[in-house]
Amino acid sequence: MLLETIRIYRRKAENLPWHQQRLERSQKALFGQAGGIVLQELELPGWLGPGLYKCRILYDTQIRQLEFQPYFPKEIQTVALVRNNDISYPHKFADRRQLYELLKFSGADEIIIAKNGLITDSSFSNLAFSDGSKWFTPATPLLAGTCRARLIEEGRLTPAEIKIEDLPSFKSFKLINAMLPLDESRPLPISIIRL
Repeated sequence: MLLETIRIYRRKAENLPWHQQRLERSQKALFGQAGGIVLQELELPGWLGPGLYKCRILYDTQIRQLEFQPYFPKEIQTVALVRNNDISYPHKFADRRQLYELLKFSGADEIIIAKNGLITDSSFSNLAFSDGSKWFTPATPLLAGTCRARLIEEGRLTPAEIKIEDLPSFKSFKLINAMLPLDESRPLPISIIRL
C-alpha cells in the first residue's frame, strides 16, 4: 500500500501538484499505469478547523483509506548518523518498518541515514543543510519528497552530493517534508549529530 501525506492549513490542501506527480509516478512504476485519483478533488470534512492537519491517504490504484488528524511536530533533541548500504525506499510506502527499525536501534530521537558514504534522508523526512548563506539537499535521497521537489524547482534548495565527511562544513540542518516546510522547520545545529 502506498501513502501520501498532505498538509492541510486553514482548510487548504498544500503542495497538491507535487503530491499528484509523485502519486502518478508511483502508480506507473508499481501498477503499470496512473489514474483514478485526482487530489484536487479531495473533499475536506466539515469538522476540520482552521489549524494544521495531516491528511493521510492510503492508496494503490484507488484511495483505500483517508484520515485527517491534527498535526504536532515531533520534538527532536538527539540525532544519530546511521550507515546502511542496503536500504531502499523509492516510493512512499505505508510499511516503513525498515526505517523505524533503524531509528529504534539508534537510541536517538531521529536519524540521518548514510548509504554508500552519502547522506540521504532522516527516518521521516528529506534534509536541508545550510552553510550560512545557502540551503543544500542530498542529491541521493531515499525518497524524493514533494516539499523537496518544490523547493528545488523554486531555486530555494540546491541538490548536492553530501558525504559523511562534509557534514562539519555546514552550520545547521532542517528536517523537511510536506508537514515541515523549510520556512517553518526548526534549524538544528550540525553539532547535535552523533557520528
